[in-house]
Amino acid sequence: MLRWCQGTRGSSFVTDYVFVDAFGSGKYRTAKECEYLIGQPVTEEFFAAVNTKEVLQRMVGNLLNLGKRESKDRSFMLLRVSLDLYLAMYPDSVQHLLLQARLYFHLGIWPEKVKNQRQRIC
Repeated sequence: MLRWCQGTRGSSFVTDYVFVDAFGSGKYRTAKECEYLIGQPVTEEFFAAVNTKEVLQRMVGNLLNLGKRESKDRSFMLLRVSLDLYLAMYPDSVQHLLLQARLYFHLGIWPEKVKNQRQRIC
């Protein structure tokens, strides 16, 4: 969700904000509608603004999860690209290094990178 304040600039009241549902065709939503969409009660901290790095982390995490679930082509392009992005942000994530090595091994690509990652992890 994106948000902007319709009340006093920098207001700490969630009711002073309108939210744009990026996954719902850009529909404007109130905090109460957002809570209903989530399906559980939320606190005001849930609606707090995040910095640019956190937005990027969430976006890459979402792409990675989507790539894991819905890679329909044999090249697993979405998963490959999202793993590259994730590892650019978190180069020491053993779990993701292993996933990338398994994927490359499965696809038969970049055997030298698979070998280097294996040595790096062990």
